[in-house]
Amino acid sequence: MRLRAATIADAAALTALFIAARRTAMPYLPDLHSPDETLEWMRSIVLELSDVTVAEFYGEPAGFVAVVGTSIEHIYVAPTRQGRGVGAALLREVQGRALGELQLHVFQRNVAARAFYERHGFQLASLHDGADNEEHEPDAVYRWVSGSGIRERRVMRSYVLVLPLAPLQIGDIFSRRNWPLHVTIVGNFSTESSVDDLVRALEPAAKNQQALALDPLILGEQALFGAGRDVVVNVVADENHQLASLHALLLESIGGLVELFEPHHALSGYRPHVTAVPPAITREGDRFELHSLALVDLDWFGDESLTKVVWATGRG
Repeated sequence: MRLRAATIADAAALTALFIAARRTAMPYLPDLHSPDETLEWMRSIVLELSDVTVAEFYGEPAGFVAVVGTSIEHIYVAPTRQGRGVGAALLREVQGRALGELQLHVFQRNVAARAFYERHGFQLASLHDGADNEEHEPDAVYRWVSGSGIRERRVMRSYVLVLPLAPLQIGDIFSRRNWPLHVTIVGNFSTESSVDDLVRALEPAAKNQQALALDPLILGEQALFGAGRDVVVNVVADENHQLASLHALLLESIGGLVELFEPHHALSGYRPHVTAVPPAITREGDRFELHSLALVDLDWFGDESLTKVVWATGRG
């Protein structure tokens, strides 16, 4: 998932998403406007007068949020993308930019949305009879104040270094349940250091072309990893010890800054592997080329269900 600023070219896609999301989540609302009228409203009002952020998967919009000043005017997620952290990513992006407080309106009958906002630190401010909205549906006003009801950024943060099978870019966001296929090159670690400090420590190793000139990855047999031996992985054949050498080089670069969650899985205990996260399918003998190295924040904005790429580098 990637977040980006909306453009006028998104009008048709966001209109279709808006209509589908409302009909799925709130079937009790009347259809007051035709699709053409809604498209014109999206183009001339929402996109022209609001700060709109789009969440997308592989170039396809999955949700959007529109903000005017301190007011969240709209936040919608495509029905097919529900439950994948899209709404949380959009909301936390707005919260991260907010200066002070935010407010929003939500229909009182939309219990799921109200619970979602409350989980993210919004508090009920007032209830209204719907006389001021065109649907004449009773609504509620929720407010959020920075630092209230949502955890502040922690001093100790958690990261992981991965070699994705398909390149990642800075700003990519995904949920713990939807990790892209990757080889973990340095396992989960915590640190008080900033991203800038970590990157400065990693850059010399990242520029080491000899260490990063990896042969194509060949997946080996399946195995069960994890404390409960319930995580299905494909072990990677590392006959030339290229991955092990890169692991040791990167770990040496940041070793003085970090604390590994599982130090027994480092250095001599390191076993490179690819975890098959549904719906991805991996098979013994599959070949992949590794083109990038990425540093991933494991609890972006204090939310342990979302991860964000905070640094990435390509390799030729």
